[in-house]
Amino acid sequence: MERYRDAGEDSNLDFYKRMKLAPKFILAMIPLLVLMAVAITMVPSFFVNIAERKLIEESKEIVEQQADLDLFVAEHVTGKRPQDDLFTIKYTSEQVRNNHDLPDEWERKMLQTLQSNANLSEYYELVSVQGFPILRYAKPLYIEEVCLPCHGGTPGEIDPFGHVKEGYKLGEFRGAISVTAPVEGLSKQEEALITWSVTFITVLLTSLIMFFLVQKFIIVPLNSISQVVQNMAQCDLRMKAPEHAYEDEMGSMNQCFNAMVDEQVKIVSTVSDASNRLATASAGMAQSIEQFSMAAVDMAGRVQQVADDTGQGNQSVDEAVQVLNKLSTLVEKTQQEASSASARSQATLVAALSGKETVQETVTRMVEIKEKTIETEKLIATLDNYSKQIGVITDTITAIANQTNLLALNAAIEAARAGEAGRGFAVVADEVRKLAEQSNEGAGEVATLIKKIALSTSEAVQAMQDNRLKAEEGVSVVNRAGESLEKIHDAVEKTVRDVEEIVRITDESTHTSNEIVELIQQVSKVMENTASNAEQVAAATEETTALMQSLSSGAESVSVLALELKSTVNVFKVGK
Repeated sequence: MERYRDAGEDSNLDFYKRMKLAPKFILAMIPLLVLMAVAITMVPSFFVNIAERKLIEESKEIVEQQADLDLFVAEHVTGKRPQDDLFTIKYTSEQVRNNHDLPDEWERKMLQTLQSNANLSEYYELVSVQGFPILRYAKPLYIEEVCLPCHGGTPGEIDPFGHVKEGYKLGEFRGAISVTAPVEGLSKQEEALITWSVTFITVLLTSLIMFFLVQKFIIVPLNSISQVVQNMAQCDLRMKAPEHAYEDEMGSMNQCFNAMVDEQVKIVSTVSDASNRLATASAGMAQSIEQFSMAAVDMAGRVQQVADDTGQGNQSVDEAVQVLNKLSTLVEKTQQEASSASARSQATLVAALSGKETVQETVTRMVEIKEKTIETEKLIATLDNYSKQIGVITDTITAIANQTNLLALNAAIEAARAGEAGRGFAVVADEVRKLAEQSNEGAGEVATLIKKIALSTSEAVQAMQDNRLKAEEGVSVVNRAGESLEKIHDAVEKTVRDVEEIVRITDESTHTSNEIVELIQQVSKVMENTASNAEQVAAATEETTALMQSLSSGAESVSVLALELKSTVNVFKVGK
């Protein structure tokens, strides 16, 4: 908890440090303004409350005096009421003997409250009548022994003073003494005096706080800056304004002023260093100019030699241009041939790729033929099995037909033995024998056909086996052809890349040779210009020699000025 509280206080302190001057002054003025408003509002009310309590105490004293039994009886009998310039006094009740004591609305409410609550010894309230504060005070009255002759007994009887008795009993609530007094509180002059007093005190406090704020946030920083400015007027740049703890306008001005001082120190330091360097440089300039003059004379002779050598070099450059033009022509022809070879290689690559795809398609078809041949071989083998089964069935039919034929012969013999009675049976037996012979002949034909089918099936199976072997050999051959085409495709593709690289290199060579020709032509022009410029330089060198002599005298003058500048800058103090 302590750590969090400290963090919150640091945060509030940082916020206050970053606040500008105007918000700080306003923030300081707000409590004073609130205090002034509260004072102006509450002080008159305070004095009104004092006046109200004073009236209540005075009302209590008057009521106590009026509650004296002898005084009450005397006034009640005579009908007189106490006279007071400030207070109005009534002996009020629900049954009054003097119309002056008739209860008003507030008194009726008061009588009901006192009658319903016997513990109340008094009742008062501050009310407003036509905008003016009025204090209403009341004290209850109860029937005592001395009151019974006039107010007790039988209701309607006449008391000794000629009034009708009310029939009250001892201790019964009789009414109340009501006191009314205006609460004047403070006069207008007093209220104005209090208001002016509070205002004066508030203005005085405000002035003191404003003086403190101005002194702390404005005068003190300005005095620090003023001291630094006085030192700067004496050429002392070693002091800076102390750091300002707040980030307001004065803090910003403080930072800017210190930054300005730093810049002034840098400028003076820079000028001092520059003056030192200038003095040194000017001292050496004269010597350098003299050496340059001597070198200029020597350079004039060398420039003339350069002009002569440039003329000879120009002829060599012309010959090199002619050779490079021939080389450029040969490179262009090589480029054309390489481009043609690249086109043919591309066509070969396309053909190789197409052949590769055709071989792959052929391999696929050969594999399908091989699979179909194996299926056909299986079907023919199944047909051969069925033919063999039919042959077995045909042999069975032939055996049955032979047996039937023998039975028919035996039946015919038995019918012949039977004579006339077996003649019909002999006809049937003969028909059965004929059917048996026909079945035997049909079975024989079927057996012959089955043998032929079996022979053809065996040959077909052998042929399908041969076709399957050849199909397998074809697949192997096509696969080898595909591998060969794959190698051809790779080789052609590599050849295409090599040819394209040759074309690219040839293009670069052509471009390079053209650039070399252009550069040599430019060099030729430069050398021509160099020859003419060299002659001009030789003439200018002589003029430069004369100019150097003038610069030598000027350098001596600059050296004198540099020494004067150095002595001037040394007046400033920039060290710590």
